[in-house]
Amino acid sequence: MVQELKLKEAELGLPLAHLMAQINLSELPFSAFAMRSDYWLGLALGWISQMGTSAYRELLSGVVEAKWVSQRNRQKAFKLLSGKYSA
Repeated sequence: MVQELKLKEAELGLPLAHLMAQINLSELPFSAFAMRSDYWLGLALGWISQMGTSAYRELLSGVVEAKWVSQRNRQKAFKLLSGKYSA
């Protein structure tokens, strides 16, 4: 995710870390869940696996219970909660 932002900054001619300063990365998983997009939620689960699950336990529980979430992403969330997920 960070690499993609760096590439986009270079493409747009922006100073390094400009986009990172504009985005609170820890809020992205919550936004992905709020959008009800299974695609973005899948990406967010990967981010959570890299950032650590402690701040996202309630969100992960919600993902496990959400009927609109794909079975694959519900399983990923369950594995993250149980500490058995490896990206």
